[in-house]
Amino acid sequence: MAVPAPALPAGACSYDSQAPEVVRFGVTPYVGSEMVTRQFEPILAHLARVTGLKFTMIVARDYEDLLRAVLDGSVDVVSFSPLLYVEAKETQPCLQLLAMQVSSGATFYSSYILVQEDAPYQSVEDLAGKRIAFGSTSSASGYLFPLAFLLDRGIVPEEFFGEVRFAREHLDALGMLVKREVDAVATFARVLQPARAAGLDVNNLRVLAVAGRVPFDAVCARAGFPQESAALVQKGLLGLNGATPEGRRVLAGVIELGGWVMTDDSAYEPVRERLRRVRARGDR
Repeated sequence: MAVPAPALPAGACSYDSQAPEVVRFGVTPYVGSEMVTRQFEPILAHLARVTGLKFTMIVARDYEDLLRAVLDGSVDVVSFSPLLYVEAKETQPCLQLLAMQVSSGATFYSSYILVQEDAPYQSVEDLAGKRIAFGSTSSASGYLFPLAFLLDRGIVPEEFFGEVRFAREHLDALGMLVKREVDAVATFARVLQPARAAGLDVNNLRVLAVAGRVPFDAVCARAGFPQESAALVQKGLLGLNGATPEGRRVLAGVIELGGWVMTDDSAYEPVRERLRRVRARGDR
């Protein structure tokens, strides 16, 4: 099934005329609710100072819960994983893309397949009959990109692996590998830092395969969110980066985050391309 980038005629979207009393900012618990809350609380406090708007954070139960929240209008601004952004944009073409996250100056990060350091596997083909854990099926790095990577090599997971498991978020999946409940796990490149902060012993893991470069998370405003308020949030995000003392203080969380940059919908075409391939076999 094709996944086209939405094209809208000028004036097709309408916007609320009044600024909200409180901006409801939604995030996914991709490394657990507590850790994500610790990361975003100082960010929202900074945005409140520089925009004059009031913010409240809503941590979704999971990826799918956040998608429902932005589609039904129960959140106003959202930090979307790449795959959720693409799926939300399909359903809600008037979703307003404000900025893309960056880290260490990069707008892309890698999807990894990790194994134990002492495992004998040298390639994904060596995992035949073994156990693998993916992240949420709404995760780009924990599911979509590694699945497309495997399919490109003629590997159908449910036929190739002895067991396929799924986790709600990345640290849960990584924990399965640390406990040797699975032989491999699909996750994102920078997962080790929050994993150590969560008390996971990840010192004896290695990268078996790089499953692709994933565009970073998208901050969006819901359809209809006032344009002036959206512009204030965007300006506040773009002015926050690790190059300033204030930026380093606000962004000094357990999740590596360097700030945000301007972007456009085409930056997420690598996600759409892989989603087309996965949907062609009946997934999603």
